[in-house]
Amino acid sequence: MSKGKFKKRFIVIPLLVLLVGGGAFGAVKLLQGKNTVNVAPVSDAVAEAKMYTLDEMGDTYYGKLVKGSVASIKTNPELKIESVKVKKGDSVKKGDLILAYDVHSLEDNVADAELMVKTLTNEITILQNEIDILTRIQPSENKPEDEEPEEEETKDEAAPGVAFEKKLTPKSVPLGGSSTAEDPLIYIAGEDTVISSQLLEQLEKSSGAAAVYVCDETGAQLYARFIDGSQIAGYRKDLPVSDGVTVTPGGMIAYSGGTVGFAAFVTAGAAQSGADMPQGYEMPEMPEMPELPDTDMSSYELSLNDNYMYSLRELKDMISQREKDIASKELEKRQAELNVKRSKKLAETGGETAPIDGKVTFVAKDIYHLPENGSYVTIANEDGMSVSSSVGEFSRDKVSVGMEADITNFETGAVTKGVVTELSDKPSEQGGSDDSQGSALESQYAFTVTLNDEMEISEDSEVQISFPHEGAENAIIVPAPLVRSEAGRCFMMIANNETNRLEKRYVTIGEVSATSVEILDGITEDDRFAFPYGKSVEGVRVVDSTFEKTYYDYGIIF
Repeated sequence: MSKGKFKKRFIVIPLLVLLVGGGAFGAVKLLQGKNTVNVAPVSDAVAEAKMYTLDEMGDTYYGKLVKGSVASIKTNPELKIESVKVKKGDSVKKGDLILAYDVHSLEDNVADAELMVKTLTNEITILQNEIDILTRIQPSENKPEDEEPEEEETKDEAAPGVAFEKKLTPKSVPLGGSSTAEDPLIYIAGEDTVISSQLLEQLEKSSGAAAVYVCDETGAQLYARFIDGSQIAGYRKDLPVSDGVTVTPGGMIAYSGGTVGFAAFVTAGAAQSGADMPQGYEMPEMPEMPELPDTDMSSYELSLNDNYMYSLRELKDMISQREKDIASKELEKRQAELNVKRSKKLAETGGETAPIDGKVTFVAKDIYHLPENGSYVTIANEDGMSVSSSVGEFSRDKVSVGMEADITNFETGAVTKGVVTELSDKPSEQGGSDDSQGSALESQYAFTVTLNDEMEISEDSEVQISFPHEGAENAIIVPAPLVRSEAGRCFMMIANNETNRLEKRYVTIGEVSATSVEILDGITEDDRFAFPYGKSVEGVRVVDSTFEKTYYDYGIIF
């Protein structure tokens, strides 16, 4: 599956304005001499944010109710049809299997979708690593006056290569993995890289696992070291990845056993260890060696040795561009994760199912004889009820057949649920309409939502169609100013419940609106937050307060 299948849209993310440089809120500082800071429950911030912006964490459209409903069953062009389970005239129930796909096609579809998520995750990690390097590179304005020009000439004449971290620490960002033996943390290293004692201690305490792939200066993979945290047993030294390994000029690799037993030597074939391994210990199967990009990849063009090569303005511009790239990649990743869920659901059902009760009114001869709307099977129900609307081309990937929707009747106030049963592959001839969402200049694609239950209806009854984002109801959504960015990573200032002092807590963000941010990981509603942020608040003692005193007393109108 190629990245080209995920349509890019022109989207403005106001969060970036707040995260870069702190915005106007960064000017608010703690009073001099103040040795405490107010904190309030995160749950209060969530309640406030949802009150004003929950509708922004979803997508809303409008349409008119009509009697009856029609559902078109379309095929996935990437999947092989094994059989058609119905014929014209059959009566079907919602959920009945209509088209069955080949099992192997379904498995490959899931694997492709998951690979896309991993690829985008790695690309985001690389960009974050670049930002981290850029924030530590010295600008040209700071270059010492007595800098010898010969050193610069020597660097220019040096052979091109790939720059790797000299030391892997707990701050090093892994390319993937969950720290289990079956799915170890994955790091890329050079032949002279060392694994810090701090990272080894962290793996020991968590009984975690890590796979360090060692490459030469051109980026070619040589071997790997599998670190078993449960076997470290108090080792408190930095460990060179080359411990016990010899690489000859001719490219031959030899392993003499090394000095530790918790860092197994792994070749492309199998794991080897000259050190004594614990009795009964079995080396887990290693993941496939990840493919490195070409040696001119942007993530490794940057190095901490690039001091004085860029001006302060250039460094800021480079960081800004990468933050924008991360925002774009995050949107692609969310779409890819949604595609994974759809693929898995399709694999569970075995194929396309009936979205409504009704009678089969059309079955195509084969995939080469489809009608203009692309339907393979059509189901009609004269007793049901549906609503039609349209979506702009830049938001078309937000609507798909099978999505559930909340329906609100403006005339009666009645509320019910429905499911998308039709989505046109071709734009409407009339372009934008009053029922659509988006600019009238956008091409519009018609879609139909079939209601689960009938509603009170009259002529021209207008309804609202809402597609709440998954998990939005129980999501942790906070006002945008509470979230800041540092080296491409987002954080909040949270009270440590054990020390009762303020600490910087890194968070994973999800959906972003004009005024709010969804927090996927890093905090809970039981935590306590501080606001505003000064330059010296980390470690300050906290005092419990209210949301109003912590947030509103600084003149912020949410």
